[in-house]
Amino acid sequence: MATFKNHNINWKLWQLARVANRAGFNQALASIREDSLQAANWLMSEPVEKWARHAFEPSIKVDHISNNMSECFHSWIREDRDKPVLQLLENLIRKIMVQFCEKWADAEKLSDSITPYARDNLTTNEKEARKLQVIHGRGQWYETVNQEGLKILVNTDDGTCDCGMWQISGLPCMHAIGVYMYKREFSHDHVHWYYSKEA
Repeated sequence: MATFKNHNINWKLWQLARVANRAGFNQALASIREDSLQAANWLMSEPVEKWARHAFEPSIKVDHISNNMSECFHSWIREDRDKPVLQLLENLIRKIMVQFCEKWADAEKLSDSITPYARDNLTTNEKEARKLQVIHGRGQWYETVNQEGLKILVNTDDGTCDCGMWQISGLPCMHAIGVYMYKREFSHDHVHWYYSKEA
């Protein structure tokens, strides 16, 4: 992501990339257009699927918007980068085999049915969910209302929330968790299979 001299624009660019629903994206983009048409045009010159969280393919269950993973990978292969291709590939295969073995051993030690990352995420969202008022609509539709009066719809059948985070990450957002608390159900039972010990 480019850096602009106006720090307010930089902050707004990151907010725009992080928003998880189309309505929030449009609102954040309009705010950037007010400050700098150049920044808005520069952003929209790239396909939004590459940099905007709300446009990520929901089936991949990822919500990261930084290049930290690629930087970690480059650091991981630092000693091997300058080697001939075949030697580089052999070293990568060995590194991956060791990595898989270590992750398998870590997974075997898990006493929980979901990953520690998923558990930490749920715990954080549960604290926020306690502040929500939940109203049952009809069937599997629920409305959550926060302390400022913001209303968000949740559909537990589809696993969708108007905020967009549940669909993108596969982890129930605070709104969904609020609904499950209201229904007296465990939110960890509604975490995507991707975060399971089995996966």
